[in-house]
Amino acid sequence: MSDSTTDGGSNRVAVSRATDILDMEPQTRREEEITDADVADALRAVIARGSESDKQLGDVSLPALSFDYEVLEGANTYPLDLTGATIDSLCLERADVRVPLVLDDAEIGELDLDYARLGRDLSAREATVDSLAGYETVFDGNAEFCGATITGQAAFREATFDDDVSFDEVAFEGEVIFDAAELYGDSNRLDDNTSFRNAHFRGPVSFRQTVGEFTSFEGSVFEEEAVFSEATFDGDVDFADATFHSTATFEESEFREDTTFANAAFEGEAVFEGATFEGGAHVIEDDLTFEGAVFEATVTFEVATFREANFTRAEFRDEATFEQCEWDRDAAFCAATFEAMADFDEARFQADADFTDTHFQGECDFRGAEFHGGDNHLDVAATFNGVSFDADADFDNALFGTAEFVDVVFAGLADFQGAVFEGEFTLDVTQRTNNAYVNCTEAALKTGTIVQPDGGWVRYDFTRASLGSVSLSSETKSDRKELLDYFRFCETEFNEFDGHEFDFSEHTDYLDRNNWELHVFDDTWADYEPTVKLRPETIERTYLKAKIAASSVGNQQAAGEFRVKRQQFARKKYWGIARNGAEDAATRARNGLRAIENLFLGISCGYGLRLFRIIGVFLIFPVFPALLYTFGGSAFATSGGPINDRTLASLSAVVTPEGAQVLFENVAFSYITFLTVGYGNVGPTGWAAKILAASEVYIGVILGGLLLYALIKRSEV
Repeated sequence: MSDSTTDGGSNRVAVSRATDILDMEPQTRREEEITDADVADALRAVIARGSESDKQLGDVSLPALSFDYEVLEGANTYPLDLTGATIDSLCLERADVRVPLVLDDAEIGELDLDYARLGRDLSAREATVDSLAGYETVFDGNAEFCGATITGQAAFREATFDDDVSFDEVAFEGEVIFDAAELYGDSNRLDDNTSFRNAHFRGPVSFRQTVGEFTSFEGSVFEEEAVFSEATFDGDVDFADATFHSTATFEESEFREDTTFANAAFEGEAVFEGATFEGGAHVIEDDLTFEGAVFEATVTFEVATFREANFTRAEFRDEATFEQCEWDRDAAFCAATFEAMADFDEARFQADADFTDTHFQGECDFRGAEFHGGDNHLDVAATFNGVSFDADADFDNALFGTAEFVDVVFAGLADFQGAVFEGEFTLDVTQRTNNAYVNCTEAALKTGTIVQPDGGWVRYDFTRASLGSVSLSSETKSDRKELLDYFRFCETEFNEFDGHEFDFSEHTDYLDRNNWELHVFDDTWADYEPTVKLRPETIERTYLKAKIAASSVGNQQAAGEFRVKRQQFARKKYWGIARNGAEDAATRARNGLRAIENLFLGISCGYGLRLFRIIGVFLIFPVFPALLYTFGGSAFATSGGPINDRTLASLSAVVTPEGAQVLFENVAFSYITFLTVGYGNVGPTGWAAKILAASEVYIGVILGGLLLYALIKRSEV
């Protein structure tokens, strides 16, 4: 027999003896004085020289085995099959395992893979492992633990999985650690590289700084804290239907392809602060979806960035923070529910934001938020149609490209103070309580429509706002006569936008009926506290701005009426200064004279707009001096008659021919003097008559000038 044949026979005998040892029960080994080292040697022999059948060692019972620092390599690539085996412990620390390893249904105490390299597939389906260690382990082949139970800690810190890895339906009874692990998978994009589908994590979970590609946690359950801080996923990530019973932390994680948390349940605090959701190249699928997700506790997305995000029908049952978040593409919160505070402070929506049918049960904060809208001009940058706000809504200093607030219900204050509407907008909102109103103080509204619905009208405060071509209307035409009762203008700018001026002519009937008042709501709302105190000087500026705006668009009637209102409140301002003891005497006197002059202009000609009033004054005024000339005694005597005669001492004497002649002469003298005609047939003789006649000339000139002024103003109107 040749040497090779002899060697082959010897190997065969050795492998056969090794399999016999491995197949023995522990009690038999003890009886035959076979040590644990002998068992390890037997396993080495099978690995090195065993055939396919030799390596099928199912249901064997093995002691604690250690192959630290060893190279486990066979003459063939048949797997070492320990299906159903019972192994006290298996230590492969720093080992180089070059054969496939099958541990399906096995029961293993400790499985130590620290620093090991598994060059072939590892399968531990339905296995039960007391503890699993894989610090800096490298898996070159597939790693499958589907349905396994790990009763203690499972630690894969800095492990590298170069091929697909599956922990589907694994029950992790203890702590799970994948910190800084690399879950690369293979290049097959049709399957998940790393899968934890329906896994159950009963202890704490940590994936800090983990790097992965296509990863799935679909349907997984996390009983305790789950940490994915600073993790990076280069492929699609699936957390659909996952349940987090405790805190879930994704702080500063990066999701570079499509990500789904659809119908996920977060029962503890959820933290996505600083996370990045870049989304993939797919057109049909969402880059990020939390559709139907439920957040029982607080959730934080502060400073997170999104390419596109879908939160349709999501439920936020505690405070939700999206402060300083940024969306590069569309953001959808349709039919979402916010039961507590919703914080979108300084959020940036670079494309369209859709909040259709969203329900804000608590306060919501959009202060400083920006809704720029996308390139598609048919879409609306900010859509809040059908939204219900049960508490105050804060849009202070928000910026809207275009916006729709249609069929919106406000139960509290809707605060748009300092907000800017750059493009077309529609505000069609109603109120649930009488205290609800829309505060547009210092807002800028360039072009759009504000509609009062059929019932539940809301008041709008435009104090110091800038209005362009904004149309105010009501759904019920019969109610439009009361429309401006619900709008307040105070120091409002009406012509700040070139080509977009507010049109007062649409509301002439209302303004004429309400004495052209702009600065107050109707008097049925007693609880309102103005944002700016209604001092006379403030109201004066209000009507000055309104006058300038109306005049610039050729609406002279409105301009004139606003001029009258301005002068009325200017007089109140002058009186206030004149009565103010803190002012110096010259200032008080100067403003007192202004007030008297203003009062005279108002009474005499209505500041130039009451033509018939000045005509009446012009026609009737000379009668009063004539009566003084006739009945005033010697001091008011004229050459018109014996007005000092006792027979004329009573008014009854005027009915006598002589008295009537005296009265006629004095009336004629008064009108001639007033009109500065001066025929000379009658003249003043008494000292008071001379003063009064001179005054009549002066007043006649003034009233004549006012009459001409009123005629000109009347023709302009």
